[in-house]
Amino acid sequence: MTIGLSLIDRYLVREAAWAALAVLAILFAVLSANELIDYLAEAASGQLPGGAVAVLMGLQILRYLGVVIPAALFLGAVLALGRLYRDSEMPVLAACWA
Repeated sequence: MTIGLSLIDRYLVREAAWAALAVLAILFAVLSANELIDYLAEAASGQLPGGAVAVLMGLQILRYLGVVIPAALFLGAVLALGRLYRDSEMPVLAACWA
């Protein structure tokens, strides 16, 4: 016998997951663009071989995973709950649980 999530729990998880995914994409885009600019500047000045830029970017993305994923999950949960309160869905959900 397996215990699944209720309809309300699935709704809350889906809202938080979409917000976290959006935050993750934005944070990765900003951090990756910043590092790419630095690596391209080093490659243009001759301090770094041109073929190493893609490899270094891949490694840098892996390094950022430990920082970006927890931040994205936290901000996703905060944004999702904030939206639920703003749209007055939390009082309805509280009434469903009572």
